[in-house]
Amino acid sequence: MVRVKIIHSGRNNREFMWSFEDYFYNELGFGKADIHNCERILGRNFSYFIFEEDGKNWMVLLDADDGSGIASDNYKLNEDAFNKLKETYDVTDYIVFKMQYSSRAPHNSFYPLAEKTHPLGYFPYFPDQIDEYKRSVDMMQTPTIDFLWMGTVNYEDNPPVWPDGLDKEHWQLGQRIKGFEMIQSIKEKRPDLNIVVSSDRIQYYDYLDLVAKSKVCLELPGVGNFTTRFFENLKMGKCILGKRLYLELPYDIIADEHYIALDDWSEMEEAMDYLVENNKTRYTVMRNVRELWPKLTYQYALDSMLYNIRKHLTMKITYK
Repeated sequence: MVRVKIIHSGRNNREFMWSFEDYFYNELGFGKADIHNCERILGRNFSYFIFEEDGKNWMVLLDADDGSGIASDNYKLNEDAFNKLKETYDVTDYIVFKMQYSSRAPHNSFYPLAEKTHPLGYFPYFPDQIDEYKRSVDMMQTPTIDFLWMGTVNYEDNPPVWPDGLDKEHWQLGQRIKGFEMIQSIKEKRPDLNIVVSSDRIQYYDYLDLVAKSKVCLELPGVGNFTTRFFENLKMGKCILGKRLYLELPYDIIADEHYIALDDWSEMEEAMDYLVENNKTRYTVMRNVRELWPKLTYQYALDSMLYNIRKHLTMKITYK
């Protein structure tokens, strides 16, 4: 158990952050947050806590926004409220943990806090339910679906703000549309492949059933490079096929070791044929993914946070 003297705190507005915040609030002995939802105060997708150590107050910001900082609208912090919190609680310094994190341009070019920011990690919506599901079924069942993708595509999406001179190939929702169209094209011309594509809203366990029955899960980016589906599929131990990831985590996810990476959607059909014909490759990726499981936990994310807090804010935490 970690002992932290909490001064003030506020919770995130994003649902998939709540269970993680519940976890570390319990682990750090925070009790209830002072602010249940920070959106109207600190800005959309931000949360925070302020703690005391050696007579000084330190602040930790958590940014769960889908934007990495590639465009100016990715940064939603209310600077006035942020500065007021620092002034009110006499904050000596602060650190930021971001879910869609990059340490490199152009992906963080419009993120003013980049120099104080570190990767938080990324979580599925319901990690406990995934673990419960895996305990209740035979995860070694023979798959009956070759390729699976479930989600929605909005053709009316356009980036509201886009930097001059930056190729729109970096726009992730545009990549989602291109990837979806490629999947549909392959599905139409390849009846020999059992490709399941659906935008239906179904019960979560029914969705996990489809994942469990699939040889390969297809990955399309969302608003950001990382998606909850990707991390759900990792926790399910599946072989994943998608575009090469460029964002960063507190641990390494290696292309062609933990997932099969495409540099262009035009490579998808050839990669699908290869994976259907090469069980050994799929099984190797699945084995590598299982080795990642200890890093896909709230505890690993919390330990990484505490390490960086100690390193960058000179916090000395004692463990019972």
